[in-house]
Amino acid sequence: MKVQQPNFFLQTTKFFRGIEAHQCNHGNLVLYYFFAVLN
Repeated sequence: MKVQQPNFFLQTTKFFRGIEAHQCNHGNLVLYYFFAVLN
């Protein structure tokens, strides 16, 4: 996975911090997010 835009990392970090608060409820969204990025 190539990351050319520095902002991508920041957006991902913000995404995970948002998920940490709701990890139990939105754990599946993390997996879906990765699949969406990889595909």
